[in-house]
Amino acid sequence: MQKPYVVMWKVTISLGAAIGHANPANPPTILVEAADTALYQANQDGRNRIKLAKHFNG
Repeated sequence: MQKPYVVMWKVTISLGAAIGHANPANPPTILVEAADTALYQANQDGRNRIKLAKHFNG
């Protein structure tokens, strides 16, 4: 008799987010850059972290 094959997965996630409104003075790229910076900080802080961009004036 064949033994069942068991797969055990461990998934971790870090998120960076920014909230704001894009307009001609603040293009969407600024929002993306702010979220990217927050993601970098979440990764630096360890696994399973969520960081919201601070001082975003979008």
